[in-house]
Amino acid sequence: RVGCVTPAGGAGETVPVGVTGNGRDYTPGGGLFGSRAAFMYQESIKVTGVTPRSGVTGGRTPVFVTGAGFVNSTSLSCRLGREIVPATYLSPFTLLCVAPEQPTGAGTVFIEVSNNGEDWTSQRTLFHFAPCPAGYYCPEGEPLPCPRGAFCGGGSGGAAAGRFADGP
Repeated sequence: RVGCVTPAGGAGETVPVGVTGNGRDYTPGGGLFGSRAAFMYQESIKVTGVTPRSGVTGGRTPVFVTGAGFVNSTSLSCRLGREIVPATYLSPFTLLCVAPEQPTGAGTVFIEVSNNGEDWTSQRTLFHFAPCPAGYYCPEGEPLPCPRGAFCGGGSGGAAAGRFADGP
């Protein structure tokens, strides 16, 4: 693995990359067998908002992230607390991430975005995880009222926190 520090450049600018082991002999464009390696400067990315601002601890809540500078790449990711999930590119200003299960239970985490899986935004946008409420069930991370006559566990206390929905 090779790490490099790039000089300043403008967004959208592409420059060739060369590698040397002795400070004198550079590979042609950095590639093997005559291939060319290049580096493209991208504008800094930022997160300006998330919708919704909360999801259930069991995960699977779709989260729309708005901001600027998002790039359609295979490394496009969202980080919710310590958990990293792939992001779906919708536009340079909108992403879709599916919130992962929150292993630490209810709480608030920061949500950040990366175009390359290495460099993350730093806006520290908040996202809150809460258990599925008692009397509800939460398929795909969305709390829905328990159907009449059905038992829905909900809550963080399992069956003890659940209830039967009112009958007809």
